[in-house]
Amino acid sequence: MNKLTTRIALLVFVIVFAFSATASASQSVSVVQKGGIYYNTISAGDGQAYILPNASTTGTSVTITSSVAGTIKGHFEWQLSSGSPIQLNAFTANATTYNTGSAYYSPGTLVLVLERVADTTGAYPNVSYTVQFN
Repeated sequence: MNKLTTRIALLVFVIVFAFSATASASQSVSVVQKGGIYYNTISAGDGQAYILPNASTTGTSVTITSSVAGTIKGHFEWQLSSGSPIQLNAFTANATTYNTGSAYYSPGTLVLVLERVADTTGAYPNVSYTVQFN
């Protein structure tokens, strides 16, 4: 009976995970390097994740430059080398050049996820931007 319950629970988990993966917004992932500049265009329903492995222990900062202020939002997650994630700040890039994500000093991986601000997609369907990791 215990094996049957485990199998049913696993089946439910797989179905829920498959539905959430197909129902979510279009998103891509890029592994980046410190000092790199990355260019992209983001539209309604899209998202972009940037993963900076082995982020510097002397501090890491991120600069986002977008074509239109207030149209891109994001959040950071810090993955410690022990594997435990820490949810960091969420933000809206309220200027065309927006500096964020500074002073992460513990060794680990920095994850940055960018999305469109929903209220701005009608006026600006596509927004181009750059992300620089310092």
